[in-house]
Amino acid sequence: MQAILEATSGPAAGSRLKFDADRETTVGRTDAADLVIGADFFLSRVHFAVRFDPDEQMWRLRDLESRHGTRIDDEPVTETLLPDGGTIEAGKSTFRVQCEMEASLLAEMLPVAAGAALFAATAASERSPSVEPKYDRSRCHSGLRSMMSMEAEPAPAEIAWLLARRFPMFLIADFSKLSLPLPEQLEKKTFLFNWMDDEVLPFCSPLLLGPDDPVDPYEIIDEMWGKDAVMCLYSTLEKPDLLLRLRAAIRRDDGTSRSIPNGILGYCWPEAGRAVLESAPEKLTAPLMDCVTAVLTEIDEPAGWRVFCRKDNEASVRSALER
Repeated sequence: MQAILEATSGPAAGSRLKFDADRETTVGRTDAADLVIGADFFLSRVHFAVRFDPDEQMWRLRDLESRHGTRIDDEPVTETLLPDGGTIEAGKSTFRVQCEMEASLLAEMLPVAAGAALFAATAASERSPSVEPKYDRSRCHSGLRSMMSMEAEPAPAEIAWLLARRFPMFLIADFSKLSLPLPEQLEKKTFLFNWMDDEVLPFCSPLLLGPDDPVDPYEIIDEMWGKDAVMCLYSTLEKPDLLLRLRAAIRRDDGTSRSIPNGILGYCWPEAGRAVLESAPEKLTAPLMDCVTAVLTEIDEPAGWRVFCRKDNEASVRSALER
């Protein structure tokens, strides 16, 4: 027996999730889940699980203490049997439950791969590029590898999307530099410069935005790109750990103190950050590159972009850039 959840709205709309009766299958936003919808930023890392209940001869859904909860037919649930034809709401995604399917249709479904991404990371709007990225490869004076393009297409947000299919994406975004309001939907704002007084932080400090934050990162990239105000980091660290590591790199301490910075403050802005990554010795690039897989920055050409990574990550980064 099998169950199908057909995504009727949200980032994965039009796709189907397949569940086998011989095991419990989890759904979420990260690779910690069996089935992944990478760009629904309102989904928890592992949001809910589905399994076949042999006693009831029905499928059962269990919410995994998700941040925003799970609803079935508009009712919040913790654990319940799935009604055939019912509707599941999780994050910004809606699914239609199909407990019985014809064999011909089942043959078209994608197989379940535990721990692997079923869906490409998308945002609320589709970001898949229409053309293959073209870029120049080089070895930087710092020893890092670089992939750089001055082409107008694909757009930087589309390059960010390609990389986000493979690696969790974080943004260093300086809204204050452009006199832009901070995203209202953020319940907690993670400012990098925590040594400053709380009253001045919104006017002086960049934010660190991650996969758990309910914002569309690609809209932010569209708005800020080319203005020395946004940089994309790709890291497998949890956001609190990455935040501490970045603060430690800025201040050369443990990341928890409120001391005046004596490290590389320029990590926080693309123009200075890419100069460090391109030319500085390894002892200066290591504090950042030790906690990220790749960094996507602006270049002097407004529509251009550049990716930095270490040699041992170059193959996986280049693979992620394939359309």
